[in-house]
Amino acid sequence: MKGKSSKIQKKIDELLEWEEFYKYFLNELNVGFYIIKTKVPIPIDLPEDEQIKMIYEHAYVADCNDILAKMYGFSKAEELIGKRVSELHGGPDVPENIEAHRNFIRSGYKIIGVETLEIDRDGNKKWFRNNTVGIIKNGAIVASIGTQTDITKIKEIEERTKRSEEEKALILNSVAELITFQDRDLRVIWANKSAGNSVNQKPEELIGRHCYEIWHGRESVCENCPVDKAIKTGEFHSNEIRTPDGRVWFIKGYPVKDEKGEVIGAIEVTTEITEKVKLEGRIKEQQKYFEGIFEFSPLAMVITDRYGKIIRINPEFERLFGWKEDEVRGVFLDDIIIEPERKEEAISITNKVAEGGSVIVEGIRLKKDKTPVFVTIIGHPIVVNDEVIAQMGIYRDITEKKRMEEALIESEEKFRTLAEKSLAGIYLFQDGVFKYVNPKFEEIFGYSAEELIDKLGPKDLTHPDDWWIVDENVRKRLRGEAKHVHYEFRGLRKDKKVINVEVYGSVVNYKGKPAIIGTLQDITERKLAEEALKKSEEKFRSLFEESKDGIFISTPEGKIIDANPAMVEMYGYSSKDELLQTPIENLYMNPKERDEYRKKLEEEGFVKDYEIRGRKKDGTPITLLETSTAVKDESGKVIAYRGIIRDVTAQKKMEEQLIQSVKMEAIGRLAGGIAHDFNNILTVISGSAELLLPKFPPDSFEHKKIKQIIDSSRRAIDLTKQLMTVSKRGISEPVVLNVNEVIKEMEDMLKRLIGEDIKFDLYLNPDLKNVKADRSQIEQVIMNLVVNARDAMPKGGELEIKTENVFLDENYCKIYPGLKEGEYVLISISDTGVGIPPEIMPKIFEPFFTTKKEGSGLGLSTVYWIVKQLGGNVTVYSEVGKGTTFKIYIPVCREEVMKKEKIQEAEDYPEGNEVLLVIEDEKEIIEYIEDVLKPLGYKIISGSSEKEILEKLEKFEGEVHLLLTDVILPDKSGPEIAKTLVSKIPNLKIIFMSGYPEEKLHVSEIIEGKVNFISKPFSPSALARKVREVLDKK
Repeated sequence: MKGKSSKIQKKIDELLEWEEFYKYFLNELNVGFYIIKTKVPIPIDLPEDEQIKMIYEHAYVADCNDILAKMYGFSKAEELIGKRVSELHGGPDVPENIEAHRNFIRSGYKIIGVETLEIDRDGNKKWFRNNTVGIIKNGAIVASIGTQTDITKIKEIEERTKRSEEEKALILNSVAELITFQDRDLRVIWANKSAGNSVNQKPEELIGRHCYEIWHGRESVCENCPVDKAIKTGEFHSNEIRTPDGRVWFIKGYPVKDEKGEVIGAIEVTTEITEKVKLEGRIKEQQKYFEGIFEFSPLAMVITDRYGKIIRINPEFERLFGWKEDEVRGVFLDDIIIEPERKEEAISITNKVAEGGSVIVEGIRLKKDKTPVFVTIIGHPIVVNDEVIAQMGIYRDITEKKRMEEALIESEEKFRTLAEKSLAGIYLFQDGVFKYVNPKFEEIFGYSAEELIDKLGPKDLTHPDDWWIVDENVRKRLRGEAKHVHYEFRGLRKDKKVINVEVYGSVVNYKGKPAIIGTLQDITERKLAEEALKKSEEKFRSLFEESKDGIFISTPEGKIIDANPAMVEMYGYSSKDELLQTPIENLYMNPKERDEYRKKLEEEGFVKDYEIRGRKKDGTPITLLETSTAVKDESGKVIAYRGIIRDVTAQKKMEEQLIQSVKMEAIGRLAGGIAHDFNNILTVISGSAELLLPKFPPDSFEHKKIKQIIDSSRRAIDLTKQLMTVSKRGISEPVVLNVNEVIKEMEDMLKRLIGEDIKFDLYLNPDLKNVKADRSQIEQVIMNLVVNARDAMPKGGELEIKTENVFLDENYCKIYPGLKEGEYVLISISDTGVGIPPEIMPKIFEPFFTTKKEGSGLGLSTVYWIVKQLGGNVTVYSEVGKGTTFKIYIPVCREEVMKKEKIQEAEDYPEGNEVLLVIEDEKEIIEYIEDVLKPLGYKIISGSSEKEILEKLEKFEGEVHLLLTDVILPDKSGPEIAKTLVSKIPNLKIIFMSGYPEEKLHVSEIIEGKVNFISKPFSPSALARKVREVLDKK
């Protein structure tokens, strides 16, 4: 038994020895350590206020280290142990501490980095930062363990500088407990916030789930689970468990029993012990903690026995002094790192520590190679059972610090020489008065050094109205808000003259106290010049900022130095900074244009109204006029460009539109004249051919040739229709329609048209809105563009037609005159063909322009003018070798699509017996009309002019029912003759005919049915139907 007892005592001594090491390191880290106990357990289910009240009544300091005691004004821990918490916290009247206790309770009896306001031995208020973990047994708090740091000075600085608590807070890692209440099946009934945080969930999200599922990802209970054991045995159990994520937890299971003593569940208290030793844990873990600090400390450390023989050294000691641990173990420390002449001094330090004292000194020690090194030496005894059993030595290398101190002494003399010769005033002041001024400072203010040093301060040399500027900057420096300051103020010379002064200053330590050193200059003359310059700049800046034209300054290389708001807006950038950071090449559609502009500017020194094609941020092209000058230095070298830019995009567009309109007007008149004569000819040719066709058998030679004449005539008719459209003389009949329906009806025909080697895709928006347009014209637009796309893909490719609803805003409409902001239907027709070369792009919409061998040159111009007449727009994007996309924008119509009426059969020839007047200057057309109508029973009175027809009417005694007249006649126009005849025959019905209605008839009236009209060329059946239709009108 005696042998066993001695082993136990040895183990206890070892544990106590390591405990002293641990406490020593806490002391060295200047961290207070404490254990708070309660005289009676405090149930954790009590209300917060009741728990806080009991803490103040029953909690006391059970143990602590000397550091904590010193925080409260005591010299030893023994003096603090036994004190009540209420004595230190100032009772329940200190709100900060009441809140700290509330946080302690609400956070599951653990707090990290919580600040408390407490009272030391002398009644002084002090601020501490605490990390505390409560110990709960049987549902009651019985103790707490924690660390404490004195932050009084930090709080004082925070209060002076009013800086936020978050910026100054020092967050310390601490232990956090996870608490859950589980039923007999280990399902969580209640969980605290820490439990939820451990798996990144809210506590309520854990309710009803098994603990082994939540924390271990298992489907069954963990082996040796202490909570499971507590439920099965009815007794407390604990164990360490490692979760799948590698973390280690210390789990305690407390059985919960009902009134009958039956176990109904258990409380699980879990503490993570992965990264640090549990404060209440085993001393062995403390030893590992110490080993880590010892091995990885940035300070050189050595442990010797009581008399100085080396037991251990850490890696930093090996690095600093060059010795390996195997070389020095068992050797007296003073024999290897002390110079012989300093050995007596070192031995006295060793003896003092051996007797229980601590030392902090600076001195010289030797490396292995005898190189001296300046170090700060800390010697501290390791005490077990009031007996020094070992010594700890800590060494900090201060060689560089010493070298700098010596260099500082050397530099002081250099500074004095520099200060005396400086062209700037140099000063040093402390406690409100100057401690040093140089000769220049004396000159600036007119005082001698004797009059200033220790007698006057900054306030005496500052204009009263500017003292607040100086005072605030001085305070900033002394409070540490700014290491350096730079400001200006008005100073007062000895002769009371006011001067402007510029100051630089920083805080230094002078004779152990903070002082301010700096330089200053008299800038009175400079301020006068700046004020004059400022007034001039303000005038320029106002012009610069408010100008509606863009104003810029750039380097010759292309870096934009400055730009006004108008230029930022012109290029579509969100801010001036964004524009300044943009390479200047990005502002040109063709960057080579800038090379030409730069060459001209540098050769001539200026450019005026120089046209460039700019590029906005979104890639939109804009046309600009630039007037710039080259800025040169004294040597004549160009150093900058300065200029004004005006956006003339809209103006340019309008000019182009005007030129196009004039051109189209001229072409239109030509086309209209051609169409008029051509339609007259086609009327006779096509009509006569149709009259002849039925007279020959379908398989006869004559029938075949007449059919060819009819087909050729119809192609010629289509061509004249396009001419009329281009000349804006064509008559359209707009109706409300849906473009999708038009395209679907054309789909089969378009597929046959493009051939099988071209892939054809439709992407039609099912919610496409309606438009109001002539159906045949929409078909014409689609047909012309599809034919062009087909011709651009001789080897096959892909053709896509897409429809969608879009909104064109004001900015877009500004670029295209005539467009109005609003909703549009967009038809996109894209191909993968050869593309359109850039050089011919501007000409593609011009009438008669074509690159095809057999093209008429009217396809795209017809598309353009149809869309324009609808109030829409056409855009095209093309890349050579990649393909082309045409986009057709047509205004949306809110009306509903009307149901189609049944179309009368084309070959219907209604008969009649009425008398008709026919006026036409072309004899062949009169003959054609007679050939059509006389066989149907009508009586015809014809003539080529008003005079001729009136003469025939005088001889005719019967009733006349209808007038069929050409619009354009040699003497009088058709409408004028009609007016004369109606005055003589009031009930006379009229049909106008023309291949070129021009302005003599209102197209809108024709469309709306107010004027009866038949367009040349017309077929026999169309003429017969029209005549019958008008005669039958009431």
